[in-house]
Amino acid sequence: MKFKIRELHEMFDSLKELSTKDLPCLTAYKLSKFIRSVDSELKIEGQARVKTLESYGAELDKKTNLFNLQVVKDRSEDEFNALVQELETLSNHEVDIEFEAIPLSSLGSIDLKPIILFNLNSIIMEKEIKR
Repeated sequence: MKFKIRELHEMFDSLKELSTKDLPCLTAYKLSKFIRSVDSELKIEGQARVKTLESYGAELDKKTNLFNLQVVKDRSEDEFNALVQELETLSNHEVDIEFEAIPLSSLGSIDLKPIILFNLNSIIMEKEIKR
């Protein structure tokens, strides 16, 4: 399946929460492999994002562990816009992760908050596809 990096970020917390539920063995296995792949992609993206931010001179605030983009903006509006464009391009980059959507019925009888299903709508399908 193809996912944009931003989609992986949006679903990651819900994936982690779903992984704490008692799931049927095969579903848990497939989900575990998918989470590992998503985590790997997000680590690679994180390294690329940090490298890009540093190349533009953004400074890491040691208290908050967040980059201060104001330094770039104060130096040059054009440079700031270029940085934002690069970060948006990275966020919209598509990656291919081997995964087959999980039928809702294969989750068993677990309780889930609606927000989790909303965040995972691209990997959980309501009905099983007949082959």
